[in-house]
Amino acid sequence: MVLLTSFRTSVFVEMRTEKYRDERVLYSKPLDLDQMKNQLKEKLMDLEREAIEFRKLPNFRSSFDYEAIREDIDQIEDEAQYDVLQSKMNREFEKMHDRLPNYFEQLGNAITTVQGSANEVKRGLLDSREVGTIKSTQTASSKWCADLNTYVLGSLRDLVKQVEKECSSILTDLNKASMEYNASKPGRPLEKVELLLQGGNRMSELKQRLDSTKAKASTALTSLRDYDKWIQLLSKSDEVHGRLIELKKEPAHEAKASELFSQLEAIWQSISGHLKNRSVTGLGSHKQFYEQLERLNEERMKYISRLRSAFEENKRSINELLQELDLGQDYRCK
Repeated sequence: MVLLTSFRTSVFVEMRTEKYRDERVLYSKPLDLDQMKNQLKEKLMDLEREAIEFRKLPNFRSSFDYEAIREDIDQIEDEAQYDVLQSKMNREFEKMHDRLPNYFEQLGNAITTVQGSANEVKRGLLDSREVGTIKSTQTASSKWCADLNTYVLGSLRDLVKQVEKECSSILTDLNKASMEYNASKPGRPLEKVELLLQGGNRMSELKQRLDSTKAKASTALTSLRDYDKWIQLLSKSDEVHGRLIELKKEPAHEAKASELFSQLEAIWQSISGHLKNRSVTGLGSHKQFYEQLERLNEERMKYISRLRSAFEENKRSINELLQELDLGQDYRCK
């Protein structure tokens, strides 16, 4: 015995074969109401099972009334009612299945969007002006320059490489996802639903990874901008150092120069300790050291200004004396 029924058509006959004159003969026998009801109930159960899985997809909605159909099944009295109910369920199957391409399109768009974001994070860091500051090591007369190269420059390069590596890894996984979670892959509707759910979970994971990497890229850019301030600080430190060397060349100023050199050495030691202990995390403190160097330079300038004022006062006094002696303009101090 073979029961013929179909997803697309309403076949409600029972096919039997019997012997007639030593030959097998195929004939059909109409199903009774109970058999038709059972077929419809089985189809409704299959529909409900699929609907449960489809509801796991985002924003899936259906107005199909399963309870009403179940009541209608119990009340069918003829083949016409059977056909109507079977057609309703077939249409619901079709409506659900027809939504699959749109879900795959949404997933594909999401993958494309995250790919764009990952490339933006990668290029935004690697192509930035700030990255150019770490391409070469720093050279300077200030002693703490070596500590800047040792404890900061290497760490910054590692941080940039880490962001680049993570972005590349995310982009590789996104390319794999675009091929793996694709509507063109063969499979039954429920298999495609499962594929979409897996793809959605995979995208959530990749978005979280990208958010983490994006935060690292932002931190890296901030650190690179602060590092640029430290390069400026290094130039300031060398400038102050050079001015003190000039001051010390004059024997009359050697004592003051030695005093200022001691202060400069203390600042350098403080900077070195800061770089060793804080590395990249301490780059935001550049301003406090710049202010210390600025105060030291101001003290040097005030010292020179006082000397110049004293010299001008002495020159004025001498010129007044010479004027009283009436020795003429040739004997005036210039």
